[in-house]
Amino acid sequence: LLGRLTSNKLTDIVQSSAKSLEEGYTPDVLKNFVNGLIRRLPTFEEFKKSFQSIGWSKMNEFYKDTSQKHRVHVVLETLEAIETGSWNIEPYTIEHLNPDSADRENANIGNLVMLEGSINENNGAKPFADKVDIYQDSRYKITRNVYRRYHDNPSSLLIETRANAMAEKIYNHIEIKKNTLLQLLG
Repeated sequence: LLGRLTSNKLTDIVQSSAKSLEEGYTPDVLKNFVNGLIRRLPTFEEFKKSFQSIGWSKMNEFYKDTSQKHRVHVVLETLEAIETGSWNIEPYTIEHLNPDSADRENANIGNLVMLEGSINENNGAKPFADKVDIYQDSRYKITRNVYRRYHDNPSSLLIETRANAMAEKIYNHIEIKKNTLLQLLG
């Protein structure tokens, strides 16, 4: 999701460093490992471009794959954890703000939120304007944020703009964590 490399390449980096971290640990070995990972972080523009390709759909063949759905779960859960400070996330369904069946663009991450199954099952393929008010009742902060942002003007929802804002929130969070780690390592 984040790096320029496939998960196999990242696993190789971790495995190649694991022995020296375990057997010959020094603060410099740890710093080298962390700096090696940091060098592989994408720029924000690279991250945003990759982030725009995340999506999930029951209708669109390109986004039907289970791995696509998994990536959406990672994004939504990460955003919820950033908002709430907790990774204790109860079961949810992926809700399409605009109907999945209406347009291929509606599979994009900027059109997706977490929603309890009991709330989601009554929505079907309703337009966003007809269901935005139900998001205020969600237990998920990122979903309630959608209500707060768009309930007065549902037509202001722009999927690409929302996806970019989501990417920026995650990227900025990673930057903060990275900088904190670098400060700890001195």
